[in-house]
Amino acid sequence: MPMPLPSLTEQHTIADTLIDMDALIESLDQLITKKRDLKQAAMQQLLTGQKRLPGFSGEWGVKRMGTLLRFQVGFPFSSEFFNEKGEGLRLVKNRDLKSDDQIFHYNGKYDDAFVVHNGDVLVGMDGDFLPCRWEKDRSLLNQRVGRIVPIAPLDKAFVYYRLIKPLKKIEIVTSSTTVKHLSHGDIEDIECPMPEFPEQTAIAEVLLDMDAELDALEQRRDKTRAVKQGMMQELLTGRIRLVCPPSAK
Repeated sequence: MPMPLPSLTEQHTIADTLIDMDALIESLDQLITKKRDLKQAAMQQLLTGQKRLPGFSGEWGVKRMGTLLRFQVGFPFSSEFFNEKGEGLRLVKNRDLKSDDQIFHYNGKYDDAFVVHNGDVLVGMDGDFLPCRWEKDRSLLNQRVGRIVPIAPLDKAFVYYRLIKPLKKIEIVTSSTTVKHLSHGDIEDIECPMPEFPEQTAIAEVLLDMDAELDALEQRRDKTRAVKQGMMQELLTGRIRLVCPPSAK
């Protein structure tokens, strides 16, 4: 297999550069893993009242979710008005809670009651019942996607974190069925200890800050990986040459 090959000294210099990049990526991966573990521990302690934030005390009362929220089911918008040209409002489909690989818009008539805003908590009703905090601007709630609508003092970000574990249990229980479906009753029947609204907000702020730090680290890691791929393309083909150390000349 013929290929351009630099001198041994330049090979060492290129290899050292790429090894340093690998080490940086590995260190970021390790830091991300550590931060994720810390977040999981914080969720376990803060969302159950095992650990209290400064300034809060007293027992948490066990509440049925149906006394605090309503689970709004999306509307079956007509596919006649679907498009991928960006015309109208974006539709929130089940798959959109995980990725943006195929985005549909809707340019027909709609009721404002189904408009989704940033910060809304959505849950897919088929497959994986993982709650999602919507942050992709004004959109429309399509069928088989539900939204958490507070009917009592309830912090949306707090309930997003609080529902992760109970929804996972429901998902596991329904895993034996051919297709897993979630109903509004499944969510509204969940019972769990709940703090008062000010403590909900304080806990949510702590967890949101941890998520923001994780997102920043993951973006830095992904950017570093992309830079390394670009460096390999340039350095291993001789398009860009490195300056060898003086001792090697």
